[in-house]
Amino acid sequence: MSWCVPLKNRNASSRLVLAKSVWGDAYIETMLSLNIPSLLSRRNIGSLAGYDVEHRLYTTEADREKIEAAPIYRHLATQVPCSIVTPNREDLVDAGAAYEGTIARMNAYHHAIIDDCAAIGATWMFDQPDHIWGDGSLLHLVNLAANGDDIVFFPSMSGNLEELIGGVAPWRNTETGAIDVPNRALVDLAFKHMQFHDLTRFWGTPVSTEWPHHIAFRVAPDCVMRRCFYPQPYLIKTAGRPRLIRSVDFSYIETARENGESFHFIGDSDDFFILEASRKYQFPDYNVKKMSMGLIGNWAIRYAEAGHIEAFSHPVVYHTGEIPHRQLARINRFADAVTSGIVSMVEIDRALAALVDPHPRATAFIRLCMNRDEILRRVRVKPPFTLRLPAEASVPDLAIFGRRLSVEDLDRIVSWIEALFEPAASGVASIDRVEP
Repeated sequence: MSWCVPLKNRNASSRLVLAKSVWGDAYIETMLSLNIPSLLSRRNIGSLAGYDVEHRLYTTEADREKIEAAPIYRHLATQVPCSIVTPNREDLVDAGAAYEGTIARMNAYHHAIIDDCAAIGATWMFDQPDHIWGDGSLLHLVNLAANGDDIVFFPSMSGNLEELIGGVAPWRNTETGAIDVPNRALVDLAFKHMQFHDLTRFWGTPVSTEWPHHIAFRVAPDCVMRRCFYPQPYLIKTAGRPRLIRSVDFSYIETARENGESFHFIGDSDDFFILEASRKYQFPDYNVKKMSMGLIGNWAIRYAEAGHIEAFSHPVVYHTGEIPHRQLARINRFADAVTSGIVSMVEIDRALAALVDPHPRATAFIRLCMNRDEILRRVRVKPPFTLRLPAEASVPDLAIFGRRLSVEDLDRIVSWIEALFEPAASGVASIDRVEP
């Protein structure tokens, strides 16, 4: 049985399904105490009269009973059409607690959501049981859909679950249970209770993550700008029933790019903000060194596709007060330079992949250079380019990397590298390889 009432007035042309998967007591408790209450705020579900929106949960039969018995879920179902789905799929097996098994199971649920939405011609509004929605964020997303956007991306932030339970207390309605927290207040909670693996993704901190899928730049005490390779899609076009190879935030953007879809990237937390409530040390691994272009670029070479690179070029600003625009512009110029360097590294690596056999020494030298941040910061190579590799005999001695590089060393290496790359004749990125 599902507790639901129909919306009285449906005028919007887009059919939207706000759907998420959940299983296990820990995530159900987070969903009931934080996620659903935040959806019940005045400018989230409280403002959706006239829109064709429904809320769906995909879960197990045992967990369904716990959810339907919860007063906050019963209250949600008086505000918006609700249903609970327990898919019967062979790939929805308990894969254990291992991370990869959890991702595989979540993907199976997500594929069920995509298939069900596609069958009724609906757009999937992505949600997770640990999401806290800023007041008005759901309404903003619905309005984007009504204005014709099919695919919308935004990188959420992560906060410590243990601290956020008490942190949202001032905005919790004691009668209804709804959490009516404005975006700026929610960003403030994110800044104060940031998860460890987000703290290690700031440029300039003494430790850095081993998985830099987003990088944050401090603009002011109350303002952070971030670039993200794996932004989560919050509007997902389900026509064509896309498949997810790894996870929705990793795979969907590349799938949509290959299908020629256009994207909307939300760039301001005033418009839209999601805070994930997660355990403090979900991913404790880190490097005892600062973030650098080389670290990010070499990671991107291995783990970023074209869609991820495109996403990284879009800055997102999170702030609790007015944006300091002059300082933001300065930080953005620096971040643009970092982004340009990373794009060049990825393109250079693609070119080198075909050159290992005919030019092993030159290839090895360039790859060594791509691990040295003091070189990368100086090199000015932008795609599209034509790569002109010199004779192997002209490659500088690889032993140079066995000592500390002097200014003269750096100048010579940078000049040698830049001489290899000439602007391509066409305006389209290409990697024509021309022998001198």
